[in-house]
Amino acid sequence: MKKLSLILGMVLAVSMVMAQTVKTTIGQYGVRNEANVTQEACLSGCPTIIMAVQTGSWNVLNTSQTGMDNYIELRQGGVQNEANMEQLTCDIAWEGSGSTGGKNTADIYQTGTYGEANLSQMEKVDVVEPPANPDLSTNVARASQSGNDNTYNLDQGRRTWKPTNFSTLAQTGNRNMADIDQFGATNYSDIKQYGMYNDAFLDQHNYNPTNGSVPWWSKSYSTQVNKGNFLDVYQHGNANLQYAESTQNGNANETDIKQVSMQTQLVAAVQYGTDIINITQIDQE
Repeated sequence: MKKLSLILGMVLAVSMVMAQTVKTTIGQYGVRNEANVTQEACLSGCPTIIMAVQTGSWNVLNTSQTGMDNYIELRQGGVQNEANMEQLTCDIAWEGSGSTGGKNTADIYQTGTYGEANLSQMEKVDVVEPPANPDLSTNVARASQSGNDNTYNLDQGRRTWKPTNFSTLAQTGNRNMADIDQFGATNYSDIKQYGMYNDAFLDQHNYNPTNGSVPWWSKSYSTQVNKGNFLDVYQHGNANLQYAESTQNGNANETDIKQVSMQTQLVAAVQYGTDIINITQIDQE
């Protein structure tokens, strides 16, 4: 198998360390390649960048970025490729420095079949408990599933660190699955399902350790067109506002929305086709 990998596999990797940027470009075009990339830039404060392409088959990519400004772009084609990506902001090292917090950004494009992309956007933890007012980090993830039978898993935010989470997802292929978990002060999600028989699961959890005057909210926007798509939205935690907006214009699509809070809960739903929506709004579970 190793010999087969050497014959059929080709990995092109170029790493650059410049005065103000840490960047790796990697392409996996063969069969059964594995690439591991680690970038750390908490001391220098340099942006970290990874540009990755997977067009072969059964390739594995593992990446870890730690810095104040992390960016990754993954273009995943081919068949049964896997990418595991971790982004950590180093807010602890900059606590008290006047920093506005670090930022993680990712653009994920799944155009192949049976691909798997796993993305984690968190804050680096050097202590057991965070300071009373940690710098607020920002997590941004934009994903597109235009192929078929792909899987996308996203985890944003860590308990007590109060990040701002932003996620967009477009499913235009068929039978794709996406699981999105957001844990932070403010959570925003926009999910569009234009293909057929796609599944998306969204969990938005607010956490406000100080219960102060800062707005804490979760907002979900969703659109279902075409046939047989399923979306599950779960909003919980001590948010000031939970808002879910749903538009359905197709056939046999289903959206389930559940809100759990003792504060404001709002749902706005519009149905044009022959679809199903289930809405639950409760103050406790």
